[in-house]
Amino acid sequence: MGKNGRIHRDILENLHDAVYVCDSHLNLIYMNSAAEQLSGWDREEALTKKCYEVFGGGKQHCQKQCRVEKIFSGECDGFRF
Repeated sequence: MGKNGRIHRDILENLHDAVYVCDSHLNLIYMNSAAEQLSGWDREEALTKKCYEVFGGGKQHCQKQCRVEKIFSGECDGFRF
């Protein structure tokens, strides 16, 4: 990881806001310290789960309003539906 990558990682890690990233299959691939605290999950364990398992109360709860799925399907641009 280059200098810029380390700087970006450090910024994300030190935010007080929760930040998490998932792939197109809804697998968590990154979460910062605030997301770890918010979710109550250990980061290593959470990164083996789907985002809805850690943050959404289960697939049934998230399915109707999942922004990630809507973004990947082209239904929304991330901010507008």
